[in-house]
Amino acid sequence: MRSSFRRIFFFVIVPAILLGFLYVFTSTIIDDRAEATNDAFRYTKHGGGTVDGMPFSGVDRGVNPDYIYYNDASEAGQYAAGECTMCHEPHASFGGVEPEPSAGTFQDPDGGPNPYLGLAGADQNFCWYCHENINFDPLYWGGTGFWKFYQGQAVYEASSHFISNNMKSPGYGASQPWPRTDRTSNILSGHCLNCHTPHGIMENQGSEYDTTAVPTSPTNYHLAANNASVSQDYLIPRQLIAWEEALCQNCHDADGPATTNIKDALAKRYSGGSGHPVQDTTLAGRHVASEGVLNTSDHVECYDCHNPHAATGDGSGGTIGTSDFNRLAGQNFIQCDSTDCSGIETSPGSLGRDPNVHEVCLRCHGDSYDCLMSYTAYGASAGTEGCTPLPNRYRGNENTSGINLQLGNSNKRVEFNPDTIIGTAHGADASKVNSGYHPVAVPGRNTSIQLCNQLKDAFSLSCINQATADIELGNLTINCTDCHNDNSMGGDTIMGPITQSNLRTTDVYPVNTTGGVVGPHGSEYPRILRTDYSTVMGTGSCSGMGGHGGGGTISVTDRLCFRCHDNGPFTYTDYNNEGENWTNFWASSGGMMGNNWGNSLHYYHLSQGTSDNIPITCHECHNNVHSNVEAPNTQFYSGASCCSGWPSDGNTHLLNFGPTVTASSYSKPAWFVSSGDFRCNMRCHGKTMSSCTYRGKYDGGPGGGGWC
Repeated sequence: MRSSFRRIFFFVIVPAILLGFLYVFTSTIIDDRAEATNDAFRYTKHGGGTVDGMPFSGVDRGVNPDYIYYNDASEAGQYAAGECTMCHEPHASFGGVEPEPSAGTFQDPDGGPNPYLGLAGADQNFCWYCHENINFDPLYWGGTGFWKFYQGQAVYEASSHFISNNMKSPGYGASQPWPRTDRTSNILSGHCLNCHTPHGIMENQGSEYDTTAVPTSPTNYHLAANNASVSQDYLIPRQLIAWEEALCQNCHDADGPATTNIKDALAKRYSGGSGHPVQDTTLAGRHVASEGVLNTSDHVECYDCHNPHAATGDGSGGTIGTSDFNRLAGQNFIQCDSTDCSGIETSPGSLGRDPNVHEVCLRCHGDSYDCLMSYTAYGASAGTEGCTPLPNRYRGNENTSGINLQLGNSNKRVEFNPDTIIGTAHGADASKVNSGYHPVAVPGRNTSIQLCNQLKDAFSLSCINQATADIELGNLTINCTDCHNDNSMGGDTIMGPITQSNLRTTDVYPVNTTGGVVGPHGSEYPRILRTDYSTVMGTGSCSGMGGHGGGGTISVTDRLCFRCHDNGPFTYTDYNNEGENWTNFWASSGGMMGNNWGNSLHYYHLSQGTSDNIPITCHECHNNVHSNVEAPNTQFYSGASCCSGWPSDGNTHLLNFGPTVTASSYSKPAWFVSSGDFRCNMRCHGKTMSSCTYRGKYDGGPGGGGWC
């Protein structure tokens, strides 16, 4: 009896007690430290669930450095993928074959133990024990994940989230709405566990974490039937500890610990300003890790622009203007450079470089813009989902009464591509390529000394002579974010480019590097612009011809243009008595209309009032500041009559007319070159301009003696 009792005691009761103790111990660890909730683990990648529509077998320690032990441990029985024992080793080894764990790193097969009965220390080595030995793509480096969003230890260790001491658990602090407030009893900067839980979090209906970010009604993307990333109802995708942008914004807010308050910048969209709709709960839950570069479900999340495993910037020790300062590193993009701008979907690293800023913007604002732009620019007509363009959308014009209606949005890849064929819509020669654009993808076509002088101060150019201007402007580019940025980067004092990430050799190092949030998150101005830019279209006839500025300074609402272009030739009738060196839109003597119309014709136009008290703005003659590709209300030609040829230099100077400008002699308002004179054939504010000519100094002037 005693012998039988001893057998039962030692082989049944003691193991049961030990297993019970182990269960309580590990359950306490899991529940309090890693938040395995509602049986979430088995639906995650670690547990072998279907994630982002793809089935996974589960976590498997049968890789190096444990591969040999795993396959030789026949007496222990090989652990099935997805079992707890893949990370928590209650027996200390595989059937006695594997060496007993001791302190070490993930590269060391003897790594471990730690407070979780795991395989290595409680830092990132615990995760890298497996992740650095699994590579889902042979074209990438070790540790690259299935979707390439995580690209291994080396890439992550160079990122801000690893380097910065501010990167820590968002749950630390009183009254935090997070599921965990302490994971390891230590603040572990850069730890994977600051954003992820290895066990997953599955919420209860009606008691969701971070309820303002849960993709609930009307989208219901928290349900598996509606969201490819959710393999079980209320399961937070990708083993994150919170839904979508809530994770990012709990650090990048006014309370920190991140140094920049991105949350409030994004909120400007909902307080009278503009911004990317990251915080729009009706769009929540649509992002999936498996989505292609060209999205078909309109949304924008932090992850669409930033890769948290690779991005560098503030806090990483990187220097602005160098390759180690790149908030877009590791992100998918659309290639658009001097080599190719045909819209190739590009994975990070496949070209041997990180994306340029505009190439990330083109993920949504490129070929798929008509599928995604139901959130249009301020003042533009609403689009529709389903890639069906509307025939009458306005390009951000604030009135809707004009004629020759223009699209509210456009394909920016096509607009910035210097090789885009612009076709017969703008002239007779269908073979001509993009003739006027802001130099976003490649340097621009206009290299005149006048333009160089305008940009001289903002871009630190020398502009010694025309030969120098050809070189300097022929090697100058700007970025989308030099115009579309936080309003703290605008005003009257911050001049020149402000883009900081991954600057090209043709970009200019920003003079302003501090003083506010940088990036196209939100702005107090429409269209996420860094300062004001008027798109109000006047409809009355011109009054006070000759100008009411009196030859002095005038109030111009288009401060955005003058962040780069010197405002002198636009706000003074005769800029420093050498205005023809600053603008080709110039006349040296008076004409039929008399009174102050000469000299800087830019000034002359901007100083005009209209009968409805709406000033003429830059927007009326440069209606689309991106390029002339989308200019349905303008035609270009060369010669005495419409419509043949092309300006001899192939450059249309970014002239394209607004919808209130009407044709005079031809089917569309026209800008053309005839006998060396520039001419406009159109009617504007009730005045016919078909007899007006001008000629700049660069083009054989000064002089425009036939001006009206």
